[in-house]
Amino acid sequence: MAAGSWLWGIAADGNGVRLALSLAAPVVLLCGVLGVRIPLARAGDST
Repeated sequence: MAAGSWLWGIAADGNGVRLALSLAAPVVLLCGVLGVRIPLARAGDST
């Protein structure tokens, strides 16, 4: 998580906050879709 924050900070510093947030929005949506399609295993499940 720290590495991701660092990378988005670099993106914002070099290109502006507006562009960094515009790029972050689709990434967040993609991660949400992936989370629904590929859920984490429940505690106690052995696969």
